[in-house]
Amino acid sequence: IHSVWLIVISVCVVTLLMLFYHRTNLGLSMMAVSIDADGASMTGISVPRMRMLTFLLGGAVGGLAGVLVAPLITVHYEMGLLLTLKGFAAAILGGLLNPSGAVIGGVVLGLIESIAVVTISSGYKDVISMTTLIGIMILMPNGILGRGGRSGG
Repeated sequence: IHSVWLIVISVCVVTLLMLFYHRTNLGLSMMAVSIDADGASMTGISVPRMRMLTFLLGGAVGGLAGVLVAPLITVHYEMGLLLTLKGFAAAILGGLLNPSGAVIGGVVLGLIESIAVVTISSGYKDVISMTTLIGIMILMPNGILGRGGRSGG
């Protein structure tokens, strides 16, 4: 039942973040600073303040994720690197320019790992997920939902 609550709370947090970034002045200011700090500064947005608030929001979401996941997995001091790699892999799979793509990339990566545990072996789940990441980067460098860069002048 904890896994169901984890999914429900995660969907709610992602939805609230999307609404925050697209519907509030503060969220729009944070997005403007992330896209073009100089241009945002010229329009009167405090770039250092937005960066500080971005790090605070990221820390809060990360802390909530830690609290939600801690009952399900064993927590130890060296687990950060693997979780960081998997988060980065999910973002790349979905497309770095599309925030919704990171969510879809995470779901795809989780499904691939689950299928790997059932069909092959649980010892190879990380190898298979990183191999999938390398394959996606070769075949679709912009990710599943990514768009190609601008071409021409």
